[in-house]
Parts: sequence; structure tokens; C-alpha cells
Amino acid sequence: MMQGKKTQPVERLQNSGTTVAVRWSHDMLIALGNDPSVSGWLKQSIRQLAQRDPLDALYDAELLCALMRDRWEVSTGMKAPDPILQRRRTMVARNRKTQHKGRRKRPKRSVAERVAALEADIARVRTREEARLIRVARKAGVFSRRIRTADLARLFATVPEEQVKASQLKQLEVKMTTLKRKATAEERRLDARRKILLGSFLIAQFEHKPDLKAEMQPELKKFLDQHRDAKVAKANKKLLADFLT
Repeated sequence: MMQGKKTQPVERLQNSGTTVAVRWSHDMLIALGNDPSVSGWLKQSIRQLAQRDPLDALYDAELLCALMRDRWEVSTGMKAPDPILQRRRTMVARNRKTQHKGRRKRPKRSVAERVAALEADIARVRTREEARLIRVARKAGVFSRRIRTADLARLFATVPEEQVKASQLKQLEVKMTTLKRKATAEERRLDARRKILLGSFLIAQFEHKPDLKAEMQPELKKFLDQHRDAKVAKANKKLLADFLT
């Protein structure tokens, strides 16, 4: 095993305009020696380079890298990738994946919970903004003078439209409107699905239980007759004629 200082200055390898910092340390050599993805040739070369002058070893390594890059480009006709950068990206992605595995996933909140949280945020921001406007008005001496509502409206209207930005309160209200619209659409979708499932169940029961079908026919006719439009009620009966006879 090579002997070396535990922590030495950082040497920099310049490759295709990309600078990658590699810490030359005893720990790094041990990690490379135990890494199964590192080839035996590279492990042996690192041991040999450790016995040489660092600057000479750096020149030889850069020359070898340039030769292999030219060989790749001549044989494939494509620009050679940066192996150091690719390996570093792989290690970073692997570390991130490991970190994400250890994290606990937040429980997904229901629409009702999200609406309640937004309502609390809107109330908090509205109270804060109202208090801020009152402080500004008091400091400007508005409360010591009699000002009509029309005068206040003209005062706010003097601000150019292009300079007016949506406040946090307005953004939260828009978000609330969008969320409620999505919740309504989702509820309609679920209601339609419930009706389809229930209707499929009743159809299956009518097909296998004639007595139940005969018992439910009067109730079904009465239900269809409750529609306020006689033409629609007649069309519905025609549609369900197989279950009414």
C-alpha cells in the first residue's frame, strides 16, 4: 500500500475547457482501489504515478488523454466525451438517489385540506395588508382630513396600469379559484363514475333477478316521470324501455 500524506493540496486537471478538482489523498487512493468500476490497469497506473514527479506525471496523463481522445474521434467520427465529467455526474446522481431514498415522502393532502390551508393564508395576508394600509394612511395624515370616497378612488387611479403588480393576496385568491374549479371538476368526474358503477350493478341485478326487475319497474317509471320536461321524460323512458317491460 502506498504511503502518503492524508491531505495534500488540490491538483487540477484541465480537460476540454472543464476544470475538475481531484484531492490527492490517502483516502482517495483507498476508495479507487476498492471501487469495482475502476479498471485494474488504472489502479496499477495510479500506483506507478505516485512514485513519479507530479508535474511529469501530469504531462504524461494529459498526453495519454489527448491520444485516446483523437483515437475515439477518428474511429467513431464523433466528438469524444469527457470521462472525468461524466464519472463525476454519475457519482453526483448516485449520491442524490441515495439521499432521496432516505427522505420521507410527505403525505398527499386532500383538496379540502389544501382549500383550508389557502383560506388561512388568504386571511393572514389580508389582515397584514389592511394593517399596512392603515399605517400608511395614518402616517400620511389621511385620518385628520375629510376625504370622500371618490377622491380616494381618483388617488388610486393615478397609478399607471403597467406599474401595478398583482399582490400576494390577489395571487392567493387566483390560486384558490383555480383549486376550487379543479375540485368541482374532480367531484363531477367522481359523481359520474359512481352513477356508472351503480347503474352497471343494477343492470346486472335485473338480468339475473327477474323478480327484482319486476319489483323495481313501477319505481323506475315513477322516477322517470318526475322530470319537469315531458319530452325529456318520454325520451328517457324510450331509452330504458328494455328495463320497463
